[in-house]
Amino acid sequence: MKPPTHRWSPKNILFSVLFACIALFIIAGPGIRQIGGSKSVVFRNWVMYSGFGRKFCQVDYFTMTDSGEKFAVNRFELLNATPWYKASRSIRRIPDKKSVENMGRRLCARLPKGSDLRVVSRCASRSYWKPAHDGSTPLCTLARPPRIRAPKLGPR
Repeated sequence: MKPPTHRWSPKNILFSVLFACIALFIIAGPGIRQIGGSKSVVFRNWVMYSGFGRKFCQVDYFTMTDSGEKFAVNRFELLNATPWYKASRSIRRIPDKKSVENMGRRLCARLPKGSDLRVVSRCASRSYWKPAHDGSTPLCTLARPPRIRAPKLGPR
């Protein structure tokens, strides 16, 4: 049996050139805008946090003693959610400043009475990390906002 010969037909050449052009456009597109500084509509701009990475906070909880020593608090161990990759998403991924404070309240409930829990956190934005907490205020003393309940409507 004769082995098949591969010929470069016009159709194969066209598809190969088209594939190479598309690959070059995808790979070189963001680089052309960054290096050349052009404001072209054709080439995309490269953005660091455009989707999933924006709603994410880097959080470090710690307790302080009266002498000023800091001790790190592992939220996964304190909430009995070990190993960390099996923990619920609400414990693993903290999306915003309000959720950082809510997690702090949950941790305060598990810590001994009178503990000084603090947090240093920063949240991702489209262009840079925004500082959310600087560790200066204790979380266990933050008052929970009062719940407003709607009045029950009954038969008149």
